[in-house]
Amino acid sequence: MLSQKRGYPLFCPAPPDHHPNINSGIAIGDVGCIDEGEFDYLFNVFSSCPDGFNSLDMNDPNRLNTTSEVECHDIDPGSYFSSTVEVQHEKDDTLEYLFHCSGTCGAILALPRGAYQRRLKDGGSRLRGYVVENSRNWYQHVHTTLGRDIDNGKLFLVTGYEKARSWGMAHYSEHLGDQKFTLGFRDAPGSTGYAWSSAAAPSQVQWKKHVPEYGPSNQTIFLRGWTISLAPKVWREEFSGANSSTELVPPLSSRPPHLQAGMGLNPSSVVLETTKTCNPSVLMNAYISRRVPSATVVLSHTDDWTTLLEKDPEADPLSPTDLYENIATHFKVVSKDGAAFLEPNETSSTEREIVGPNDESSYKGLGAFLSEILLTERPA
Repeated sequence: MLSQKRGYPLFCPAPPDHHPNINSGIAIGDVGCIDEGEFDYLFNVFSSCPDGFNSLDMNDPNRLNTTSEVECHDIDPGSYFSSTVEVQHEKDDTLEYLFHCSGTCGAILALPRGAYQRRLKDGGSRLRGYVVENSRNWYQHVHTTLGRDIDNGKLFLVTGYEKARSWGMAHYSEHLGDQKFTLGFRDAPGSTGYAWSSAAAPSQVQWKKHVPEYGPSNQTIFLRGWTISLAPKVWREEFSGANSSTELVPPLSSRPPHLQAGMGLNPSSVVLETTKTCNPSVLMNAYISRRVPSATVVLSHTDDWTTLLEKDPEADPLSPTDLYENIATHFKVVSKDGAAFLEPNETSSTEREIVGPNDESSYKGLGAFLSEILLTERPA
């Protein structure tokens, strides 16, 4: 679903059980841990920061004005999204879906009752300084106060989302050769709503649904926001006794088996295959950290890698080679106040240090860097 350029897709769209607003679900300003298609809520920077943290209150110049600063779009009922698979779609007056599938892997998201999108108009760039100022304390809070041993690069600040009341998901990731099959997603008589069906789907196909007749539109299907990392040297200083990974990209041995499938010994050609979802921003943060070793905080936005896919639709967002080549072509690395991030080449930068140029030699140096990260055993 990454190739749809709509943001980070959630494999588990329901709001976390401990979210303070279950009826509305994930909100702009939420900070949480993002990993393999799930978002674990921690707090909201506008309304529920833990004691001792700097909140963006109503008197702050960065406060959120939902009328003028948030874009709102609707997604039509009967819409669907699919990726990395040849899919045809048929729909009649009853909004029945028939997906004719082939290929070695694929994913489908059906939205029989549509969805809606909310996102900050500036992509959240105005919040970047606030993130940099507080990210170190956020990680300390998660590790020390909450006692959670998360990896570097897992914190995420939400600046936009797409939500639906009902949805259907199907995916398969095993190699099926030339096998073809049809999946149906239709309103089943006598049931609570839509149901998946197939007479000949292989066992590798998995599907799920959430189709209540009534209820809130609190199911988050895509997220946009900042992925926040600390520089490896800062991480070691703060969490030298933690079991979590020091590096910005988790080493190969720390990934679940389905993330290791298809990974060759040459990291420059690695593509991460997963039935859920990896976060391309983590790879981008690794690139930025390599380019600016003096930075203490490294961050990238979902809009960064979706912009790259707009410019190069054939690029794979989970291929380090594709990501790094496109970053070097379309972005500049900016260093400011101890933080490092990306800006499009056409953006005019003031009072910032532009790290560059993005030449071929600096790109080649990342090959060994990524090799070391991917093939190093995780610390005990």
